[in-house]
Amino acid sequence: MSPLDLRKLVAALRRTAPLLALPLAIAAFATGASAAGAAAVTNSDTMTFSGALKGTVKIARASCTSSPHGLSWVLGAKLSPSKATNWSVTIVTKSNGTWKTFHPGSLPSFVLQSGLNGFVATKGSLTVSGKSGAVNLTLGAHEGSATGTVQVKGSWNCG
Repeated sequence: MSPLDLRKLVAALRRTAPLLALPLAIAAFATGASAAGAAAVTNSDTMTFSGALKGTVKIARASCTSSPHGLSWVLGAKLSPSKATNWSVTIVTKSNGTWKTFHPGSLPSFVLQSGLNGFVATKGSLTVSGKSGAVNLTLGAHEGSATGTVQVKGSWNCG
């Protein structure tokens, strides 16, 4: 899915289902990324979550999918106190770079989600270089029954 297609999809969804716009667009992006081919993680990088959700997660070697404008992976772990075990991270950008300004529903985007419960980047730093990068972000509750803020720090390499 091209960035233009993604923007059109988000705009259409905002008109018809505003609360579902971002997660559905991300799901569409992830599906397109999978169709383009998955890249295996070459090492086990770590992300640490604190605040409303807590835990340290090693990114599984086979869980990363990538496309020219983003990455996604399933964490495959529980973040307490949530009972959900199907948390995923999706990152969508226009290019490589470092970002420090975030607005829900626009690029760049860092989303932590389980089902319809989602947290999005509100402040901090996101660096992407090809299929690798690092985060030091504060995520705000965005959809579903998500509440509070989550801090996430870590890095990944999906090369």
